[in-house]
Amino acid sequence: MNIGIDSFRIDEDVLGRQLGVPLSPRSRDLLRIAMHIYAADRLTRRNRSIDTHGPSRQMPGLTIPVSEPDFWSTTEIFSLLRRTVEFITGDSWEFEFKIHRSSTQRQLWRARVCDNAVVCLDSGGLDSAAGLANRLLQWKGPVFAVTARHQRDQKRLVRDIQLPILRERFGNRISSIMVSTRLRNPPPMKQQELTQRSRLFLFAALGGVVASELGVETVEVYENGVGVINLPPMTGMMFGGRTTRSAHPEFFRRMGALLTAISGQPIGFALPFRDRTKAELIKRVADDELLVRMAQESVSCVHYPRRVQGQQKQCGVCPGCIGRRQALIIGGICESPEKYRFDVFGRSEDVARIPVRQLAHLKSIISQVELLSCLPEDRLLPLAVKTHLAGVFRHGEDQQPAIQLLQRYRNEWRCLIESGLQADWPWAQWHGPISSLSPGSVV
Repeated sequence: MNIGIDSFRIDEDVLGRQLGVPLSPRSRDLLRIAMHIYAADRLTRRNRSIDTHGPSRQMPGLTIPVSEPDFWSTTEIFSLLRRTVEFITGDSWEFEFKIHRSSTQRQLWRARVCDNAVVCLDSGGLDSAAGLANRLLQWKGPVFAVTARHQRDQKRLVRDIQLPILRERFGNRISSIMVSTRLRNPPPMKQQELTQRSRLFLFAALGGVVASELGVETVEVYENGVGVINLPPMTGMMFGGRTTRSAHPEFFRRMGALLTAISGQPIGFALPFRDRTKAELIKRVADDELLVRMAQESVSCVHYPRRVQGQQKQCGVCPGCIGRRQALIIGGICESPEKYRFDVFGRSEDVARIPVRQLAHLKSIISQVELLSCLPEDRLLPLAVKTHLAGVFRHGEDQQPAIQLLQRYRNEWRCLIESGLQADWPWAQWHGPISSLSPGSVV
C-alpha cells in the first residue's frame, strides 16, 4: 500500500521550532512512520464479519519513506515496530522502507536539553486536564504538554483555556507542544474506519519524540485507572479486532521498548493515576474555582464537535460523554446540560423522551455495574473480569488494587443509580436491586 505524504499532514518542522532544537533523522522517521500507519488505518475499513479471535484486517504491505531504511529493516527494530502496532490495532501489518531523498543530509545529535522536565500527553479532554492539575499539586518544575492536534477546537481548548488556567493556578512553566496530525482531503467519514485504533500509536510516538529530543526518560499519560483497565462492557469486545486498548499498560511497555531502541536512551511511559477513578481525580480539584472552570471547558464526546448551531456540541450518550458526566456529578462539579444533545441525568420528563436506541452505551455500562456487583474480596471474580485482568496485568502482578478500584467505581455508579431512581429516570430501573455499599467504600 502506498500512502503518499500528500495524503496527510504532520508538522515535523513546527515541532522542532517549538522545542528549540532540530529533530534528529530517526525522530522524523518515526513520526512519518506513525502517520503512514494512522492514514492506512483510517483508509482501510474493517470486515465486521470475520472471526473475532483473529486479526480484523490483513493490512497490505505499507511502503514508508525514511532516511535510514536499513536501520528500520533490522530484525530488532522491525519486530518491535510490528509487535507494538499489531498489539494496539489487533491487525496484521507488513512494512517496507525506502529512502526518503529529502532526509539524506544528516543532522548532528545533540546533548540533553531539559532532563528535569515532565513530558505528558494532553488531548484537551477531561482526563488530561484533571490529571495534569492533580500532577501539579506535587510538581513545581517545567512541563511540556504534548498535543497531537486532530480536531479543529483542540488548539483553543488546550492553549487558550486549560494551560493558561494551570499556569495561573500553579505558577509552573508549562510549554504547549502542539503538532497537526490530519489527513488531507479525506473521503467522507462513512467511507473511513472510525475505530482509529492506531491513533494512540501516533500520539505516543509524538510524546516519545519530544522526550527523546529533550533528554527526558518518561512520558506521562493521565488516564484514570478505570480507563487503564478498560473492562469492555460486552464479553464479545474482549477478543480480536473488537477489543480496544486505549491505555493498555502492555502497549506502553512495547512502545517504550521501541523508543528506547530507536533513540539509544531509556524512554518509558507512566500512568500515575491508574489507581484512581475519574471522579476521584475530579474531587481533588472541585473546590478550586479556576480548576472547576477548566474541567467544565474540557470535552470528552467521541463525536465532538457536532456540526449543529448552538451549544450542543457533545452528544451526551456516547461512552465519553457518559463517563465524563458521571465523574463530574460524583466529583462534585456542576455542568450545564445545554452542552449536550441528550441529557441522561436531567429532568425525568426529558430523560423519558430520549429514544431507547440512544441509550445503548448507557445500558451496557449499567450491565457492567451489575457484573461488578460480585466483586467483594471474599468472592471469586466473574470469569469475564478475571480473563480481562489477566490480559492487563503481568503474571504475578498484584491485582488487588485494580479490584478495589473497580469496587469504588461500581459504588460511584450505584449512588448515581439510586439518585436516578429517586429522580424517576427510566434507565435507572434497568439495574437490579442495589445492596448496601461494601465496607470502607468511598463515593
